[in-house]
Amino acid sequence: MPFVQPFCRWAAANHRRLIYFRFAKHPPLIEDSTLAEICELDPREGFETFLTEIHAAINRGGRGAYYLFDCLSDLSVDWYSDQMLGCFFMLTCPYLYDLESVTYFALLRDHHSNQATEPIQQTTQLFLDVFRHGSQIFVHPIKVQQRFSPTMYMMHEWCGEEFIPVTQSASNAEILSKNRRFPLDANRRRLGLWAKTVSYAERLLEGKQTSPQDKTEANQLKSRLLRMAVSRDDRMFQLVEKYFDLDQIVAIFQRMIGTGLIGGKSVGMLLARAILEKSDPR
Repeated sequence: MPFVQPFCRWAAANHRRLIYFRFAKHPPLIEDSTLAEICELDPREGFETFLTEIHAAINRGGRGAYYLFDCLSDLSVDWYSDQMLGCFFMLTCPYLYDLESVTYFALLRDHHSNQATEPIQQTTQLFLDVFRHGSQIFVHPIKVQQRFSPTMYMMHEWCGEEFIPVTQSASNAEILSKNRRFPLDANRRRLGLWAKTVSYAERLLEGKQTSPQDKTEANQLKSRLLRMAVSRDDRMFQLVEKYFDLDQIVAIFQRMIGTGLIGGKSVGMLLARAILEKSDPR
């Protein structure tokens, strides 16, 4: 996240209150508490709890404060959903805008499905594609709301204190061709974290899990899927883990529609009934 330090310096120079939301697994963006107020959060406590704590901190920050978030990509991992990440941004960004705040968010490039990137791009005022080519950092504005200049949407090279537009078409083509993993196909939709995890489980099952390493990987994946679709409650998790295999969990995913209701019944209800049937001594 190359622009964190300039962002913090700007907040300090303009005597703005800076609040840093620390929740990801990557190294801290700020370790010096004199530069910012550090608000530590745990996304694993659930979406609603996390969102409530964020909004409460923003409310305490008041009008005109500056905010720095850890990389948002970690949230989709903790919540097992790109869609939840998109919802979080749509519920938080307008609130910050109403308080005339300036906020630094970041996402891992080419990492998320449209369920995350589209809501974020539609909601934010500025959406910048930042990447490294060789030893240089380039910035390509994708969305720039209420800002105007002749070179606004051109790719820029970061040179010291300036951003220089890349005007040579050959240079543009070379840089973009080596830094875009996906083709410019509007009809192509990347799989979200949920779909990718289930797809990986299906491929693992097709491989028959013959080696000890495969079985260990299958057990880890089974635990992940259970926490995604069933429950994070320890008692429920242990019960379901005892009675269900990976192929049965994948079968449940294949029957899920929308929010996880199967024929109008929750996944938890169906699992509870199946567990009772399995454990019935008759």
